[in-house]
Amino acid sequence: MNTPPFLDGALPIKIGNRLYGCGSCQAVCPMQTATPVPHPGELKELLYLPAFTEACLAGKKALAPLLPYIGANYIRPVRFLCLAAVAMQNTGDQSYLPLLEHLCSYREPRVRAQAEWAAERLRRLHG
Repeated sequence: MNTPPFLDGALPIKIGNRLYGCGSCQAVCPMQTATPVPHPGELKELLYLPAFTEACLAGKKALAPLLPYIGANYIRPVRFLCLAAVAMQNTGDQSYLPLLEHLCSYREPRVRAQAEWAAERLRRLHG
């Protein structure tokens, strides 16, 4: 069975390198009312794509440092791995190919499909 990517069509390109909703969305979401909207600098280290991807692969507990910023509702490793694959592709940086190729063998079909999509687009970009 061929699993479609978590995100496809024009949406992955439009979201760029974002890993979760914009500050405005986070501020008005009823699930996030007690969650502060962080300054981008506060998240830079936590969201560095290789380290972030490794944390996602380790599971929810490894993502615990993000809880104060985005809330428990958003801490979903499968969703984040798919979004990380999209962000890696959208950077245009070929150095992410080994990490994407690693995700191509992940146990969750949606992650595999998104990583395959991202790796293929990144390869084509650099032909």
